Amino acid sequence: MSQTSKMQQEQTTAKKEKKPHSTFFKAAWTFVGVMVVLIITVLLVLWNFLGNYERSDPRYYLDQVVALLEDQQYEEAAKRSGFEETTFFTFERFESYVKEVLGDATDLKVLEMKSTQENERHYRVVGKNGEIKFILTEEPNTLGFGFSSYSVKIDLGSGGTWKIIAPQEVVIAVDDVMLDESYRIDEKMIPTPFETLKDDSIAPKLAVYEVSGLYTTPVVTAENAEIVYDEKENTVRITDSLKTPEASREEMIVNAAKTYAAFISGDAQMKDVSALLYPETAFYDSIKTYSSYWYIDHDSAEAENVKLFNYTEYAEDVFSAEVTFDYRVKRAQGNINQVYPTHYRLSFMNIDGEIKLVNIEVL
Repeated sequence: MSQTSKMQQEQTTAKKEKKPHSTFFKAAWTFVGVMVVLIITVLLVLWNFLGNYERSDPRYYLDQVVALLEDQQYEEAAKRSGFEETTFFTFERFESYVKEVLGDATDLKVLEMKSTQENERHYRVVGKNGEIKFILTEEPNTLGFGFSSYSVKIDLGSGGTWKIIAPQEVVIAVDDVMLDESYRIDEKMIPTPFETLKDDSIAPKLAVYEVSGLYTTPVVTAENAEIVYDEKENTVRITDSLKTPEASREEMIVNAAKTYAAFISGDAQMKDVSALLYPETAFYDSIKTYSSYWYIDHDSAEAENVKLFNYTEYAEDVFSAEVTFDYRVKRAQGNINQVYPTHYRLSFMNIDGEIKLVNIEVL
């Protein structure tokens, strides 16, 4: 046998001897690969399971909103909590509301509340100045492995309704939105000075508007008007009191005030006052039996430093005004020179074609 043939035979023999060993390693590596794939698959399934399990906790969704509030990302927090803009409650107003209730929104506390619905979870997010409520509603089988997700909805409650009360002709805007008839409600309201009328059907009526979705104090504007807020009652009262009456009307109001002061001091008679008054009022009844016997004796009386202000029109020829003056009484005997600071609000209206005084309030 040649040397070459001998070498070829030895190589063939070596290959035959190595073959079983090579097959074993291939099988081993195949097994390892399968196990790696299986482990990775199990880990991925487990990871996915744990992720879905975490997302099935309602706090997962609420904590995202709370984190946005603490980071002062108010618009994104509003979107995540189901907030919807309205005509009066915009994203800017939402931000003001959150700042007003939660302060700087740091160190917020989340407290769970009792819920009457099985598919709902209720929470309070408490800040420095108050709390905001959230309702989380279960969305069944929206996650893998049969888990459920939750939708977040901010619960603003019913505290966002305000009433605006004003004379009929006053044009009003709330947060730059003009109020039209659609905001008017059928509520009978008479200006306080005219409640003395026995027949309230002839009394002037105020316009009453109702606006919802105002969770912060609204900015109410009305031209040439005085605006008074009552935040406890969520009410705004408007009086058209920045006008100046005509000279003849101002003279009538001041003369009526002086006549009434003279009646109180005994320097005018009931007939002088009754000539100005509308008799069908509780005010008229109250002064019919008035007596000035208690008033200091004096020789003369005079109104000094007369001022008229807060002239208010409620309708055509329906108005009131405040008058102040120093009512000085003198008596030579005993050297009496006494000054009585006087402040009245007088209210008038046109009744049967004649302007009549229906009420005088001592302020």
